[in-house]
Amino acid sequence: MVESIQNYGEYKLEFKEDEILDDYRFANHKILKFPDIVTHKDGNKQSLFVAQDFMLGKGGICWDAVNILSMLNIYSELCDGKRAATALPSLLIAAYGHKVIASDLKKVIALTQKCLELNQNLNGSIQALELYWGNEEHLQIAQNLLEGQLDYIICADLIYLEETFEDLVKTLKLLSSFKDAQNPPMIFMSYKIRLPELTQRFIDMFKVEFDIVEELNILDIHPNPQEKFIKAKLKQQKIE
Repeated sequence: MVESIQNYGEYKLEFKEDEILDDYRFANHKILKFPDIVTHKDGNKQSLFVAQDFMLGKGGICWDAVNILSMLNIYSELCDGKRAATALPSLLIAAYGHKVIASDLKKVIALTQKCLELNQNLNGSIQALELYWGNEEHLQIAQNLLEGQLDYIICADLIYLEETFEDLVKTLKLLSSFKDAQNPPMIFMSYKIRLPELTQRFIDMFKVEFDIVEELNILDIHPNPQEKFIKAKLKQQKIE
């Protein structure tokens, strides 16, 4: 249970000048606490905990793009999310009482499950699911679990490997097609521009299938201008 967790680090969205670009400043903590990150309707606060494993590489670390999503005050409105990594966005949505599927790769899904076990007092439900982008069998399992009720897709820090771009767009398109063709799910995507040309190639590919509804200025949340956030929906003419 959360009450018995000890020896954790505490995430603080506060920066010294030399830390603004540092993605790894909390990476050495095996358990990271996000204090009072949930505000319930009755005013009560709730902290969440995530497990980290540096040995798993990028998938085992809670990146700043994840916490940016948590600071945007969108979670009380959301219903379902995808791509968990250390699972903070998925945990937030579940904490507000919604049904969530938290997905990730096979090598890190055990870490996702550990994060779920660290937070057992959530108001909603949450389930970990192995999902390889572009894998039709995995997408079919996700569709069966969702039962056509996918309302939102949450993506945090997914734009970093060019060889995954095509499968990522394909996966987002298929997930967006599960619901009513006239009302596809909204995609919330936070990401960091690490290589501008690489990021732009993904955005260009993404915009073939999706309309970017809004791009928020998040400098008041995170001082790194490379951190970005967009909202998008599947193009209507692309819905089959």
